[in-house]
Amino acid sequence: MRCVIYGLQTEKGMFDTFYGYSLRDVTLSGATITGGERAGALAATIGNSGTTEVQGCRVYLSAAEGDLTDKTEKDVRIKGSKYVGGLVGYAACKLRIRDSFAATVIGDAQSTYVGGLIGYAHDTIQISGSYADCYLYGQHVGGLIGGAAQPDSSFENCYAAGYIYAQKTAAGFLPQAAAHIENAYAVIKYDNAADAKAYAAVSACGDASNLYYIADDGVLSVVGEAVNYETLSKRDTFVKNLGAAFSATTGGDHTFAYNLMKQGLTDYSFPKLARLAHYGDWAADFQDETPVYYEVYADDSYGIFGANLDTLHKEGTAVGDGYGIIYRAKPTKDVTVQYCVTNGKAEKSVTLQPKVAVELDLGGETYYLLPFAKEIVNTAYAPADFYQPLVIDSATYYYNPHFACTMTTEKPSQAAALVRIRTARQLHALSLYYKEYAGKTKRSVYMQGLDINYADYTWESYTNTNSVSEQEPIGAGTTYAFHATYDGSGCTISGISFVNKRKGSYDTGMFGDNRGILRNIAIVSEYTGEQDSYIGFGSNIAGGKAVAYGGVLAGRNSRTIRNCAAAGYTITLYTYRNSTVCVGGLVGSNYGTIRECAAETPRIKLSATYANVKLGGFVGQNNGGISSCYAVADIEVMESKQGSVSTAGFAGENLGFVNTAYCTAAVVTAGSAKGYGFAPLGGTVKRCYYLNGGSYFYIEKLRAYHTEPGDSRVQPVTGDKLKLLAPSLGSRFAKAEDAAYHQKTDANAAAEYPYPAVVRRDNKLVHYGNWVTEAQLGTMGMLYWEHEVGGSNAGYHFRYIGIQGESGVSGSSLCSAHDDGGIVKAFGYGYYYKNGTEAKLERETAFADPGKVDETASKALAAQINGYTFQLYTTGTTGESHLYLQANQANGTWTLSMGGAVHQFTLSPFFANAFSYDGCMKNGKLQPPQDGVPFGKQTQPPGSKDNPYQIRSAMQLQYINWNAKNHNTDTAVSATSKRNVWSGDEQNTYFPYLVYVSGNNQSTKGYNYYWEQSHDLDYEGKKGGESFHPIGSMFYTATDNPNGQTYIAYFGGSYDGRTYAVKNLEIHAGVNMVGLFGVTAGARLQNIVLYSEWDNVIEITDKSDRWYCVGGLVGFAAKGNNKAAQIENCTVSGYKILVSRSKHGWGGGSVGGLAGASNMDLSKCTAVNDIVVDAKYNQGYQNIRVGGLVGNLRATVDGAYCGGSIRSMMNNGNDPRSSTSVWVGGISGGIVMITSGMANLVGPTDGNVRVKNSYTYVELPASGDHQIQSSHAIASNAEMQHSAFVAVTNPSIRIENCYAYEESVRSTDDYKYKQGEDYWNGKEPLNKWAVDVNKGRNIWLDNDGKSPYVTYQQLSDQGKDGVKAWLNAGGAAFSFVTTTENGASIDGKYSYAGSDTALEGKNYPFPTVLTQTDTLGQTVCVHYGRWVKGDLYWVGAMQSLDLLDAYDADKKTAVFTLQLKRTKTTDTAEPVYSFIGEDGQAIAPGDSILKVFSSTWQADEKAYAVTLHALRTGSMILRATMGDTGAFADVLLNLTAKISLLAKPAEIDLPVNAEKEVTLQATSASGKDLTAGIEPEIEVDDLNLAQAEKPFYDETEKVWKVKVKGIAAGDTRMSITASYRMTLGTQEHVFSERTVVLINVTEAPPPPEPPAPPAPPEGGTEPAKPPEGGNTAGTEPDGT
Repeated sequence: MRCVIYGLQTEKGMFDTFYGYSLRDVTLSGATITGGERAGALAATIGNSGTTEVQGCRVYLSAAEGDLTDKTEKDVRIKGSKYVGGLVGYAACKLRIRDSFAATVIGDAQSTYVGGLIGYAHDTIQISGSYADCYLYGQHVGGLIGGAAQPDSSFENCYAAGYIYAQKTAAGFLPQAAAHIENAYAVIKYDNAADAKAYAAVSACGDASNLYYIADDGVLSVVGEAVNYETLSKRDTFVKNLGAAFSATTGGDHTFAYNLMKQGLTDYSFPKLARLAHYGDWAADFQDETPVYYEVYADDSYGIFGANLDTLHKEGTAVGDGYGIIYRAKPTKDVTVQYCVTNGKAEKSVTLQPKVAVELDLGGETYYLLPFAKEIVNTAYAPADFYQPLVIDSATYYYNPHFACTMTTEKPSQAAALVRIRTARQLHALSLYYKEYAGKTKRSVYMQGLDINYADYTWESYTNTNSVSEQEPIGAGTTYAFHATYDGSGCTISGISFVNKRKGSYDTGMFGDNRGILRNIAIVSEYTGEQDSYIGFGSNIAGGKAVAYGGVLAGRNSRTIRNCAAAGYTITLYTYRNSTVCVGGLVGSNYGTIRECAAETPRIKLSATYANVKLGGFVGQNNGGISSCYAVADIEVMESKQGSVSTAGFAGENLGFVNTAYCTAAVVTAGSAKGYGFAPLGGTVKRCYYLNGGSYFYIEKLRAYHTEPGDSRVQPVTGDKLKLLAPSLGSRFAKAEDAAYHQKTDANAAAEYPYPAVVRRDNKLVHYGNWVTEAQLGTMGMLYWEHEVGGSNAGYHFRYIGIQGESGVSGSSLCSAHDDGGIVKAFGYGYYYKNGTEAKLERETAFADPGKVDETASKALAAQINGYTFQLYTTGTTGESHLYLQANQANGTWTLSMGGAVHQFTLSPFFANAFSYDGCMKNGKLQPPQDGVPFGKQTQPPGSKDNPYQIRSAMQLQYINWNAKNHNTDTAVSATSKRNVWSGDEQNTYFPYLVYVSGNNQSTKGYNYYWEQSHDLDYEGKKGGESFHPIGSMFYTATDNPNGQTYIAYFGGSYDGRTYAVKNLEIHAGVNMVGLFGVTAGARLQNIVLYSEWDNVIEITDKSDRWYCVGGLVGFAAKGNNKAAQIENCTVSGYKILVSRSKHGWGGGSVGGLAGASNMDLSKCTAVNDIVVDAKYNQGYQNIRVGGLVGNLRATVDGAYCGGSIRSMMNNGNDPRSSTSVWVGGISGGIVMITSGMANLVGPTDGNVRVKNSYTYVELPASGDHQIQSSHAIASNAEMQHSAFVAVTNPSIRIENCYAYEESVRSTDDYKYKQGEDYWNGKEPLNKWAVDVNKGRNIWLDNDGKSPYVTYQQLSDQGKDGVKAWLNAGGAAFSFVTTTENGASIDGKYSYAGSDTALEGKNYPFPTVLTQTDTLGQTVCVHYGRWVKGDLYWVGAMQSLDLLDAYDADKKTAVFTLQLKRTKTTDTAEPVYSFIGEDGQAIAPGDSILKVFSSTWQADEKAYAVTLHALRTGSMILRATMGDTGAFADVLLNLTAKISLLAKPAEIDLPVNAEKEVTLQATSASGKDLTAGIEPEIEVDDLNLAQAEKPFYDETEKVWKVKVKGIAAGDTRMSITASYRMTLGTQEHVFSERTVVLINVTEAPPPPEPPAPPAPPEGGTEPAKPPEGGNTAGTEPDGT
């Protein structure tokens, strides 16, 4: 059979001794015979009693199989010490060879007899219709036979070509006499020893006819006719001399030149045998006026391939390429070229003029090139037959316009087995047209022959585009997956990004879906941090149908990847609802085999919104086998909302096998994402390691490596141990011999990669990309440190300022991710110095003695950073280590000295990064640093605008309230402690970060300090967290009159929350001003998110005894005297704000969701809280004003909104003159403030009150309910409505363009007494019904006649008739929450509903004014807090349901029940259900993935139980609509059927002929056992290595079992596909999963010594041996 045996490797040959009589149609490609005494590809020895016939046998080398890669004529393939032949080493019997050939490299200088077909013939040899074209080395060498015992060999219809290197004798056919030669020729090039004798064909022949040869110097022309090269190469003419067995056709697939000596050979120059293609190399002359392939290089030099000339470069990159005609002399005439413009025949003509010829200097010789136009060499289509015609004058050639070196004289019958890629144009063409090439080149090898740099290529000169920086993946999608082989030859590919822009296709990387072989590829980029190469997805990854795979090399791999590297590429990924994504540094999803590969990815960033993501530094998902690989990466999950995100240093998910691998990856996660150092638990893991337990530099940044491995079988190692790990990782790993593309690590080209390497180029181990290095912190320095607990970034992190000689260094390993899940539990400051030195610390006396060094923290950092000693102290006032400032000052100084150099630092121990480098002491004076760049902004004083105090922990925020006298943070100005603020008349403040005021006395401290939040703060309230003490306090001395003295310690600085959350805070404070900030005056508060997920409480307790204010953010927000004062883009939501006082105080209280009282303007703020007033006192003039946003207002609210509820639990009476009354407003509740002495302290408290461009949906109570005197939908002037109160300035308030949700305010006074349009356009006071309106104490509303009471539909209307449009018409800046990102729906991403899970995944339906900056750097609109659900809503707005879990075989469906809540339970209409696609389009019931089986009202639940029957997998929206109200509710359903398939073991080792068993188990997503119901199918890649029996189910063990048997030594794999059948309705569905088992078959143990070989067949004789010593006359090789 015509089958090919590839890569045979034996000592002597396919057969050691062949005793048979026939060898037919044996084809050996790339055979390597290592050598005994006798060696031949087919057999070392052939011997029997008769004649053996060898027919149709072929021995050759295949470029497609890599046999020629990096090989020369000196790389011998068949070796032997004595008798060596291309087919047979020693022929001991008669031998006939027909229609056979050998084309390889044979022998060495010591081999005795070497022949192209036979090494030595003992008996008669007949060779016909055969040839040899070999490189031959030996003592006695023949182009066909090396030596013969008899002079009776015959040669008919034969030829010999190639090269001979003989030491003694040589000949074209046989260096001895022959009996018969007919129709034959020899074209041998000799390079023999000086005294060697050579014959043109044989030494003698009795019968020779039609024997020709090309004479070579020193060759004896004894037999045959000498012809010159020109005569023999005129094939059409000369073939007539050789007869019908020969053909003049050598173009196309009739010739396979090796070009081992870089000759540029294409079509065989001479006639060839008609029945055989020609393989090998031959001596050829330059072929003038011939079309050739050319390249242009950066130095303007040219390289040529063709016309028997090869000057192509082996190194560097080409900047241009194409085809043209080459001349030895300058051309003088026009040339007409006809070429294809469409897929077909040459139909367009162009004339090439000789004046455009380019003069070339090729190796000192002058040539001329007439290049073809770029339209000829770069067509916009792929030729239908791979080759297309090109007519030059009257001669027709064939070529492929997209690839190198394809020009030939005949049209090949199929695509080239070896497709050469050498330039960016050619690789880009493969990407553009692979869809057309896929079917033609499934068995081809794409061979890269040169480094490729897209940025260097001159696109405009050789293509129709100016540049290419992005490229589609090669082979994306199942239909056009890559099935061929791409061999990069170790060359690099750079300057290109890979982006899949094909709609509906999500495979991205250089290759999209690899089902072929990828080897020796290096995709590299010199990472700079700006405009780096990347991989990306051109369309949004969103929806249940979106399954995306991305890796720099390949999105998916299901076959083989070996010796490949990717380096310097970045990956930024945005994934959305219900999508499934697998992304890795090298490969996204692996179901195949990956060996000896590396990935260095300096930036992998992920944003996941309700998505399922597997992300790894090497591979996203592994279900196959990976061995001898490593990854270097920096991975950051920027945000992860719900869904399932698993990210790890090596593999995001491992269900396959990973052996001998390591990674050095910094993994930072946020939100719901899980992070692992190597991979989560799963599959099989052996001898794997990951860098952990330290801080290292990577890409010029200090990064923390503190991640749990995930899989406990993986061993954490330090950098020092990793350097020594090569022996543990196996023989494939060793020290790197070279490194490249590492400018961010070391600009020195000779820099050495310190860790084990595995990828090879030119047989040298090389690392591509940057790498992790030991942290270099200078000789000594100072640092801030913190210990983070929880989340994936737990551990010790720090920021440092170091001194290195006259300069400095600085860096940080602190995590800045939002929602990273960690809590900073301890922090402090310290210093360090290099081991072997010692630094001395001196502290300013402002610091208390810090006690002992914190040994735990110091040792932890010393373990992280090699070569340094750390002396760290913990901030606090207790414990053995306690660092704090005892003096009443904000900052203090430390000095570090070493060797006479003294350096000064300034710091505050209470905050993060609150330190600076001041300079070096010289001659007793402080010299600031000459170069401040290494220190960044930390040459400015801590707390300044350019170097703000940073807040990263709950305690740090609390330290703003630090009291320097009591050394605590819970001191407040009160009746017993006011003397802590003042000492007699002398100003003596003790709050260094606050401003102190008493009467007209005011301190100068506290102004112009800046704080900036850089980490989420989670107080773990209701989970054991401590109660927070408000920042700032106030004490009003009077209890029963308005003439008291005011003492205030207020916050007057700047706090920027940067939209980091302050979560789950609990306040239970017995002070008079309660909120996150008790009192502010002139403060700048912005971007603060005070947010509770657990319904935490902010409470003023019964220990409070004076005038009081309670707000979520601020108790009393005073304007002060600072014109820059503002509260903007702040929110408080999810809290219960509680008044529990039992003591009264003159002036009563003010309670608001954001601020208790404010005389400063508030804008762009929100509050959604539940306010509960439960005061236990009852006293006149002690009223309580309550507002959803602010309780008492003496300023303007503009562009704000609030929600939640207000209720009173008081029950003490209703007379506002003799009892405590509660006055309620949706946004603001009152206007009365204490004025005595206040103006000098906090600014005017009697200004005009305006509420404008705002709305509320606060649920409000009715008047008369629990001492509620008045309830107003929007705003109130409270007790001003009654004549019992004395006159106050500006008692009226004005409401402009404001609205209230009608359902929430039906109980309010103004709603009950609503009068109509005149009351809504400012003509009549809104409180006209009140008792004393004539006293001018009015509430005016001007809505331009529009009703302030609006419906859900009006609030949610995004058009011109909606509330948003009305608000913005008044100058506000409302928007709806951002619901799309990158064009994808992100419902619910920016709507934070707190503890109300029913709203999860829903968008806030009303306008919002809050903004944040998203991970794209864009401004997004957000909302915090619950909201009105409307008439109808689903419990769970997004649900993922698995059919396998819920399948009911009897009902033939998967059954699910959902709950649909309804608020208007008096309506009798039933919901109507419809189906909507993820694209928003309606879906007909027949096309739906499910049907609604039943909908049953459950009165006790006030909900419908909706039962669904699944029909298939997919995603869609189920909409319920009420026919009576038109209300509707959507639930997004994602129906899946996920099978988890586990094969044990995932890798098996077994000797030849041994058997092992593999077990299979299958489960659903939730763990439901599916094993008995699956149908496993088995496929072994290479049945020559291993075979598997049909799987069988073991009833006892409840598993499937497969028996695997080793057949021959080698590595292969077994693919297992498990199918599960399920009937849904009337349709049968098959769901499947696949896994891979690696099979390593080893040689069986050597058997016992075999018995003696059997005797030859009866009548036969033992194989004869050639004569030793003397020979019979006529048998010596030299003919004597």
